[in-house]
Amino acid sequence: MAPSPGLGPHYGNPLPPPSPNLGPHYAPSPGYAPPTQYGSGGPPTHQPFHGHTSSLSIPGMAGLSLGGVSPALQPYQGTYQNISPLPSPSASPISYSPSSSSHDLGTQEFSLGAPLVTPLPIVKPTSKDDRDADYDPTPHAKELLACLNHNISRIEPGPIIKILPRLSPAQLVALRAEYKRLFHQVNIAKHIKMQCGTGAFGKIAWATALGPYESEGWFANSWYQKAISRNELLIEALVGKTVQEIRKIKKGFKDDKYGNSLERAVKNELAAHKFRGVILMTLDTESGIRDEEPEHQGYLGSVWGHAVPDPGSVKMDKVQEDVKTLYEVLDGRPGTGETVLMQIILCRSQVHLREVIRWYRQMHKKDLSRVVIKHSPNLVGESLTHLLSGIIDKPLRDAKLLEDAIISIAASENPKDDLFISRCVRVHWDREHIRRVKIAYARKYNRDLIDRIREVTREDKSFRDFLTRMLE
Repeated sequence: MAPSPGLGPHYGNPLPPPSPNLGPHYAPSPGYAPPTQYGSGGPPTHQPFHGHTSSLSIPGMAGLSLGGVSPALQPYQGTYQNISPLPSPSASPISYSPSSSSHDLGTQEFSLGAPLVTPLPIVKPTSKDDRDADYDPTPHAKELLACLNHNISRIEPGPIIKILPRLSPAQLVALRAEYKRLFHQVNIAKHIKMQCGTGAFGKIAWATALGPYESEGWFANSWYQKAISRNELLIEALVGKTVQEIRKIKKGFKDDKYGNSLERAVKNELAAHKFRGVILMTLDTESGIRDEEPEHQGYLGSVWGHAVPDPGSVKMDKVQEDVKTLYEVLDGRPGTGETVLMQIILCRSQVHLREVIRWYRQMHKKDLSRVVIKHSPNLVGESLTHLLSGIIDKPLRDAKLLEDAIISIAASENPKDDLFISRCVRVHWDREHIRRVKIAYARKYNRDLIDRIREVTREDKSFRDFLTRMLE
């Protein structure tokens, strides 16, 4: 297949400014066929961009035009305007020989420039946590039951601190089942909530006991139950999750007011503007508008902490179309074209987006995440930048998010207690990930993450000790 107009034969030169009347042709993949449950409006489709945004139909937003600048979104001073977005990876985009692809991308070899930071050690992903082998939940369940099953006003937190923060997700599932078996089908998470209260220690113990998916549903639920809503709670709990992860989060969501439906909660609690569209599009796991991640993520290995896509899992003609479209939108008037940004960034697989990010940097000498937040300094931009930053360098992104919350707590000015708890719980489930977060934190801030956390939480011993054990 011949390259798209303006990309050049070897894709090494920046795109020329697009014609105001020329938009790329989108040929939606089979997964993007409009499902019947959307009615006549249909789901978001990939339409040509002609210098203005299209109208987007999203479940729960029928009749709402999303063209032009977000009418209900005032400039929003969010996380990614306080912490700079991450630079794109310095690895050149993958290229293919004519024999390995139906289109010619030239003979450019896959090469690496100088790394932006000292590379993290290469780690091959594993499908099974070493902690899961031969785990017997009975002793832990009995010890926690002895701790929680009494009527004194203050429980001894020692067993909770010793056991909960170190369990893998699979071990936690086994522990919860065993606790129910031993104690009249009582849910250990609810028992912890009842006995430990609503302070910082009680919140983090409760969230940890919920597990990696139900806890995200709780953080999303907490967002709209606060006197001052924390939009970051909702963004970080949902945006950037795979289709498979979102399905599990929705399954674990609990709120009787909305029939345990996260979509219903969002439709009722969020005003009808583009940010609601971002969240509903993220939650849409059934219509086919979102690409599922390839099996095993399509990775052949890792280069400087960034996964290398299997050439067979990335459709480079689709990558080049997306890069061209993103450039046309982001080179236009600030705040416009957000619908198109959402259609690409929220709906593509992470394997695909990784190549989009690399190609955008290669062609335009700009970091996509930084251009997005500059173009849309609002909740849409915050959401999209969070997703892109996680693809570029997830350990560094999470290290910066932790420091952002730590600074707020230390300053005692509008502290982000719930955000801090959610960020700590979220990173700890994968022991390899938290190890890499700590390395990234030390390199970025020249200090130890655990020492920093102990410093700002020293007035609450139980909370401090739980965090220390969780992140050590």
